[in-house]
Amino acid sequence: MSLYPIMTMCSAKYSHLIVRADATPAIGAGHVMRCLAFIQYWLDKGGSAALVGRIELDWVLHKVRQVGVLFHPLSGNVPTSEDCTDILRQLASGAGEAAPQQTLTVLDGYHFGSSCQKCIRSAGYGLLVIDDFNALGEYDADVLLNQNVGAADHNYAGQIGIKLLGPRYVLLRQEFLTVKRQVARKEAGARQHILLTLGGGDSSAKLSMLEEIIRVCVARGADFRVIRGETPVAEWKKLFKAGWNSVSFVNPLDDMAEQLAWADFCISAAGSTCWELCAAKVPFAVLAITERQQALVDSLVSEKIAYDLDAATAAFRSGIRMQTLDGAERIEGDGVMRCWLACQSGVV
Repeated sequence: MSLYPIMTMCSAKYSHLIVRADATPAIGAGHVMRCLAFIQYWLDKGGSAALVGRIELDWVLHKVRQVGVLFHPLSGNVPTSEDCTDILRQLASGAGEAAPQQTLTVLDGYHFGSSCQKCIRSAGYGLLVIDDFNALGEYDADVLLNQNVGAADHNYAGQIGIKLLGPRYVLLRQEFLTVKRQVARKEAGARQHILLTLGGGDSSAKLSMLEEIIRVCVARGADFRVIRGETPVAEWKKLFKAGWNSVSFVNPLDDMAEQLAWADFCISAAGSTCWELCAAKVPFAVLAITERQQALVDSLVSEKIAYDLDAATAAFRSGIRMQTLDGAERIEGDGVMRCWLACQSGVV
């Protein structure tokens, strides 16, 4: 049974969905994973959908298959900028029998430039662009979505029909809408449960940023779970040192909602996981794995949604139990429905 309000495709503008997104060790899994929330909703409403992309992470491919969307794999490396001719050929592979006028295309990735967007709309497709940084300078889309804090401060320019800006439009997968965190009172000195999730790529180069907070938490007797990405186990072992016996690894295919329910605190890369943590009311510290993510880190910390690593380290050193900040109030849980309505009927 659907977790969303009962809606149908009867009066919808588009009946078919094509999502164009990639997931590789270099760019991570975030683009595809947040698109899966939109795909889930679309299929739940009776539409047809296809995902076209380069997916080099096996666990992401497994998640795609679980959702039940048709997947059309692409070969080769992710380009710096996607070519217009190539993108139209890619969309044609996912269109099936649907005409462009019946099809909404979703672009999620920093290599889909404004010329690529114009090409898609000129071919007759509807277009939703998912963005984070306003890095292009000019956009061409029927709907533009930036679900991050501070999104309204970006001066988006170009031919944009509707702008969906801010956390009220966060795309959450269904499993995070009903997660019930086990917030039990713990006696003083009880072992803390700390979850680490640094994305689907190889974050080895950033693990040194965690040395102090891990050292303090190990000394406090915490238990750790690490969501496995592409970071080698040997690198994690060097980070935890004497605390290695308190670490267990979690396959990304495991129930993520269950991991959030287990956690007292999380150390997370900036990205969609932060909103999943907010929805589950798990306090967390955030760090930038890529240079692009630093602006997101700064916004989450300044808006009192996440802790920075120094503040979290100081709290653990003092024996203070971390509390959820203001993120939960930003998440209404119906962002995916709001996005669907905006694309289908122009309702915001």
